[in-house]
Amino acid sequence: AGTVQHPMDSTDHLEQVTKDALSFIFRYPAELVKLERRKNLLQSKLLAAKLAADEKKLHDGLPTSLQKVLKGKNLLTWKALLEKYGYDDMDVVPLMTDGV
Repeated sequence: AGTVQHPMDSTDHLEQVTKDALSFIFRYPAELVKLERRKNLLQSKLLAAKLAADEKKLHDGLPTSLQKVLKGKNLLTWKALLEKYGYDDMDVVPLMTDGV
């Protein structure tokens, strides 16, 4: 028991993407981190603009009850980002678009 770390003293419980993000933040100057975040946000906005027509079609085809809840949500952008970053449970996408 003397060699076991407390969970808060270890990163073992974190997903790899979170470990990578933390490593980047601690490794590089704050200004570079800020620029990287801006770049990622811009890329996401561009992706959302590219998918806007398909997003409208998707929303228009949703049941009224889901349209109300999901109004303004960029589901296709969200799905593309999940895929880009290797999210391991893509079953969440149909849960959002089809409901539970």
